[in-house]
Amino acid sequence: AVAKPAAVIAKAATLVAPGAAKAAAGGSALASAPNRVLGGSMTSGDSAPSRPAKKARTEGNDTKLMEGWQAVLERTRKHPHYAMEYTRRFEVEGKNWRRPAPGTERKRLVIALDCEMVCAKDDDNALARASLVSFSGQLYNAYVLRDKDVVLDYRTSVSGVEAHHLTKENGALPFEVVQEQVLSMISPDTILVGHALQNDLKALKIVHTKVVDTALLFKVHGKTDWQKHKLRSLVSLMRPKIATLEAFTADTPHDSRQDADWALKLALYEASIHPRMTAPLKLQTFPKKIFISEIPKGTTRQEVQALFGGGVVSDIVYQLQSDINEWHGRATVVFPSQAERDAAISRLARFACVHAGPFRDWSGRKDVPKMQAELEAYFSRYGRVAGCRVFRLRTAPGMSTSPVAQINCHPATARALLEAGDLHNMATHRGFFKVKIVEEEATKRRCTVPLNSGHFVAKVQ
Repeated sequence: AVAKPAAVIAKAATLVAPGAAKAAAGGSALASAPNRVLGGSMTSGDSAPSRPAKKARTEGNDTKLMEGWQAVLERTRKHPHYAMEYTRRFEVEGKNWRRPAPGTERKRLVIALDCEMVCAKDDDNALARASLVSFSGQLYNAYVLRDKDVVLDYRTSVSGVEAHHLTKENGALPFEVVQEQVLSMISPDTILVGHALQNDLKALKIVHTKVVDTALLFKVHGKTDWQKHKLRSLVSLMRPKIATLEAFTADTPHDSRQDADWALKLALYEASIHPRMTAPLKLQTFPKKIFISEIPKGTTRQEVQALFGGGVVSDIVYQLQSDINEWHGRATVVFPSQAERDAAISRLARFACVHAGPFRDWSGRKDVPKMQAELEAYFSRYGRVAGCRVFRLRTAPGMSTSPVAQINCHPATARALLEAGDLHNMATHRGFFKVKIVEEEATKRRCTVPLNSGHFVAKVQ
């Protein structure tokens, strides 16, 4: 059943800490709300704070909704990844981060947060924009002052952030000011809502444990807890149930205000249906599309288009991969039908995919490009190698794992590796590591495709 959005939002808006601003019900929270804070400065149409509302009701439906919020808080905390993504991160990385102060100022009980980040010289995910949204609309929206010589990649195609946004002339504020203003709007009792909220808190360098993370609330049907829904996928999947979730245009940049609003409405829905909860959702599929990534810098759209007859290749958007200091592009190929898409990906020439590791002798090494070069040199003894990617398996912050690698090579090279056995070692890694050829079935949905200038990865979902 479709939730009654105006009624639910109106009821939720009364669930505020004593003295919080009176909330307005119905309509789009973002469309109806003015920009209350631009660059950190209050506009004339805002009150900070608004006149105190009556004491929140705690009986009947209000009590039920509060029980719902407590339930989604607990669901977030009980997710297997909460300890790794929040508790452990706060203990290890967040030792010197700031925390909300209790204070005497009355605060809202539920607020949604979302941030946009850029790649800077001193931080791969440096805060660029922070937005706070309540049930009555936007509370805060500010850009962070960044010197253009420090920013390596604005990630505009994803973040929506451009160089002019981060200038003093356009109202951008120093990081410390933005951090302080965000902290001034929350208390230790505030329920902070977001999607993969641990990343936003890390960018802000804030520790806050009372969180509702929509990435942890909605499970993926038939998958392990490692698999999570993207926020936009959740919006598409849940719009039939939540009428107030605004639609979006595919392939457009993120908007932190909109993302925060979506997360708030998704969390509110889950709180409002307690003790029920949304059943695991199937991953969103795109039956007419092929997603391309890791396109080498300098590859033309025409070169990629030549490989996909019957499909239309989008513009290639490049993003800096800070861990290897290389620019990789991504694009989407759209076909008239799924049958044509499937036929196109089956026709692609492809490299075999080899997994190698763990490289226990290299546990303390961080020179990823050099490790990749050493592995490419070793595997090239068996034939043509298209590329190598060294990475560490995902684990809790502060915990280390041995590197592993994915090598893409010619099928004849893969056969030679199999004939040599599944245990290998080399001059710079005396200990044995395993080599395994990825099953052909797995490459039907994801494969590495050769180019004159290198290779790219093609994937269907």
